[in-house]
Amino acid sequence: MRKHSIGFIGVGKMGSAIASAVRKQEVDADFYFNSAPSDYLTDFAKQMSASICDKESLINQSEVIFIGVKPKDIQGVMNEIKGFVSEKEPKLWISMATGVDLALLTSLLPKHHKVIRIMPNTPVAVGQGYIAYCINEAVKQADVVLFEKLLACAGLIEPVEESLFDATSAITGCGPAYMYLVMEALSDGGVKNGLSRQQANRMAQQLLIGAGHLAQESNQHFGQLKDDVCSPAGSTIAGQASLEAHGVRSAFIHAVDAAVERTKEIAQSL
Repeated sequence: MRKHSIGFIGVGKMGSAIASAVRKQEVDADFYFNSAPSDYLTDFAKQMSASICDKESLINQSEVIFIGVKPKDIQGVMNEIKGFVSEKEPKLWISMATGVDLALLTSLLPKHHKVIRIMPNTPVAVGQGYIAYCINEAVKQADVVLFEKLLACAGLIEPVEESLFDATSAITGCGPAYMYLVMEALSDGGVKNGLSRQQANRMAQQLLIGAGHLAQESNQHFGQLKDDVCSPAGSTIAGQASLEAHGVRSAFIHAVDAAVERTKEIAQSL
């Protein structure tokens, strides 16, 4: 099995989560990091057995390069590195920049360079994430196989049409924040009714883990799973009625709509 060389330009929260997932796969690989200097970067690089280097060295030494910079910085970074990128040695570039489409990414690189655009979420750090991806025309099946191999420990990986990336981002990318809000609210409700904070937190955490696994394993409609919990004249249906009265379902739909619109605004500003 040949050794791989993997670079990360931008090692923030998402970049480090992806790097951790790749390292867990235990592929034989050298890691190269380029990011703003910090104690975190130094410690994380040591933990990952990665080399911290400048962008030119990273590009020269890496066959696969993850781009983890903010969307507003993507063109500046790509313009900075264009002098180091050779048309004769196409790389596999994997971008996680929200709103930055394949057409723009491809235009910022020489011809024949391979680009995979991904939409990951933070649970990739614990192997329970979701990664949507799409590819440009230069990407071959062998590149997709390598990409999926590198991220096999991250969670569920699925190809998604690029036209659906905004909606995907609004659910999978933003969704963890919504779920943390739900867990916090449930925990607050438990504390209000006498539970300790630690007890209520554990209950809320396990609730979402268990409900997610059950939905995944049973493959039943969410409405059916909800009905299975709602006994006639019981406490669950009473709570469900209260949620409906307060517009919770509508609030989540509007949250997805708002996230989609904001992602479009980000893309238009690039």
